[in-house]
Amino acid sequence: MEKDHSTVVTTVDIGRLEDGNHSELAKLLDAAQNDGIFYLDFSDSRFRHVLDLVDEIFALSSQLFAMSGEEKMRYDVDRLSKLKTNGYKPVGRNHGGISTMSACEAALMDVGIKGDRDGFESYVIPGKTPLGHSLACPALIATHRSTLSAFCSCVQRILGLVLSCLSSSLDLPPKMDLASLHRSDASSTDILRLLHYMAQPSMETGIPQAAHTDLGSLTLLFSNTPGLQARLRQNADWTFVDPQPQYAVVNLGDGLKMLSGGLLAPCLHRVSPLANESMQERYSIAYLQRADDDVEMRSVLRMHDTEAVAKDEIFTSQQWLEKKFGILRRITPQSRLQDGTAN
Repeated sequence: MEKDHSTVVTTVDIGRLEDGNHSELAKLLDAAQNDGIFYLDFSDSRFRHVLDLVDEIFALSSQLFAMSGEEKMRYDVDRLSKLKTNGYKPVGRNHGGISTMSACEAALMDVGIKGDRDGFESYVIPGKTPLGHSLACPALIATHRSTLSAFCSCVQRILGLVLSCLSSSLDLPPKMDLASLHRSDASSTDILRLLHYMAQPSMETGIPQAAHTDLGSLTLLFSNTPGLQARLRQNADWTFVDPQPQYAVVNLGDGLKMLSGGLLAPCLHRVSPLANESMQERYSIAYLQRADDDVEMRSVLRMHDTEAVAKDEIFTSQQWLEKKFGILRRITPQSRLQDGTAN
């Protein structure tokens, strides 16, 4: 079942969060605990300039993905980066909901269409040190170093504010502030991900990005084309989360659920064509925030409990990601939900 509206998705005004508005803080916490996704309104905020940077990055994405396949594959993410923090992913490498069999072929053989590949290409850039001078990347990306760096720095401040607000609303003591586990000056596997969803032929239908929760703490997403769907309030229906002018979409990932001890909910989401339509071409920009490399991936409420530390199986953020990426390319029901791909 699908709902074709997005009015049920909570909108949080970041300007009011900056001011410490109690009703806005309550809206943020409610969305984070029950939906794991919300709109972030930049229309009246000191962060509003991020929207200009978004426009520049969309223009860059269009040029980047128009490059030849041979040129893009010179920067294959699986070759350049063990933790998938730099490089290009071609269409079809991950599991998805698009079949290699056409709808006509499936009808002739009297079988259902079973998805087995994704329908998007992407390019990943390190979020904390975007385009360092030794980073392998196309010249086109290197020439936009200042724009990409400014965007990443701005998003880190935005998401840091969101984490601090959530910590305050959860009454966490200062030493357990979630923002302190995501420091802008610390090493982490934050990424900026540019995505390009291919338009589907009129006879083809399918889900270009299968349902999953993100492999990180928070994802800040910009897009200008519909397609993102989410499961809200434990509802079995899929709800379209349509792009809105001057808004970003923020969704919570598996990492924040772990760090909050289950107090905050990750969002199950996917990218889908509109009802009875094939997928339109779609570009999106996603920043995935992850805990600092040396942070232990367990509830902040247990990090300072020496007895609990002795009993827990401890993984740092980087070790946790390494384990998860071990199954990234596997085609299994489990990997569908834990592949960590952003929209």
